[in-house]
Amino acid sequence: MLINTGFIEAMKDMKYDCIVIHDVDILAEDDRILYTCGDNPAQLSTKIQKYGYSIPFKRNFGGIVIFSTEQFKAINGYPNQFFGWGREDHEVSNRIRRAHYNLSRPFHQYGHCGSVQHQKATKGTDRLEMLRISESIWEKDGLFDLFDHAYTILEKQTKPLYVWIYRDIDMKKVRQKLVSYINKGRKVHK
Repeated sequence: MLINTGFIEAMKDMKYDCIVIHDVDILAEDDRILYTCGDNPAQLSTKIQKYGYSIPFKRNFGGIVIFSTEQFKAINGYPNQFFGWGREDHEVSNRIRRAHYNLSRPFHQYGHCGSVQHQKATKGTDRLEMLRISESIWEKDGLFDLFDHAYTILEKQTKPLYVWIYRDIDMKKVRQKLVSYINKGRKVHK
């Protein structure tokens, strides 16, 4: 949900045609990685230090990824139902496939990325359940389902190289939305 709100707030400032989602703990080590959009969403971080300079699994789509604005909208952004660390990248990979895009790694040979050491984030307690449910609600849960009362911008600062946004997310309201999907008869596997 943070990525979706960031996308919406960024588009208020300028109509970008290409966006990069960049984990703060991954740093590109090769300047031949080009931050440019192509015909498909692309993963730029293909050899990550904390995974022995490899990709942790075939359909991984995390670290440093890039979308055209059109592609990001076509996959309905990131899921809003994942809180804590884990599995949202899996769901984005699934959304790319469901929207009939290919997962691209155009700079595979240059995708070396270092890992910044930090305290591990808390794993989302229901991340596997959300991944399972996402298949049936992905067209609803995401970028186009952000409602104004789900988050509040508390502070926004424009820095020389980035914009810092501090927001409050009402997790209870977001989860109520999930319940409404299920109650409206959406196909949810048991």
